Amino acid sequence: MQSVSPDKPGGGSMPRPEKDDVERLSRGQPTRAKIGSRRIGHRLTQKERLLFEAAKRQGFLKIPVSGIRPNVCNVYRLWCAAEGRDYILKAAPPREVRFWFGQHGVANVS
Repeated sequence: MQSVSPDKPGGGSMPRPEKDDVERLSRGQPTRAKIGSRRIGHRLTQKERLLFEAAKRQGFLKIPVSGIRPNVCNVYRLWCAAEGRDYILKAAPPREVRFWFGQHGVANVS
C-alpha cells in the first residue's frame, strides 16, 4: 500500500470546496471560492457527466476501460472533499482500485 500526501507542493493545503462550486467548475464556469487550477482539467463532457452523476449516487467512481479523461476523476475527488467522504475510484480489471482517505492520502489496491 502506497500513500501520497494530498497537500500542495508549497506546504499549504487546498481549502475545502463547496458542492455548488464543484458543479460550476465541472461545467467550465468560474467558482466563487476560486477552486481548481488552469493546469488541471475540470470541465466534463456529456459521457463524463453521466459517470460523475452515477458516482455521486453510488458513492464510488467506476472508470470504464478507455475513453475517459482524468477530468472526471479530478471533479469527483473535489466532490468527495466537499461532501467530507472518502474518494473511491474503481478502474477496469487491468488497473487498480484507489481509495482517498481524507488527509491521509491515496492507497492503491490491486
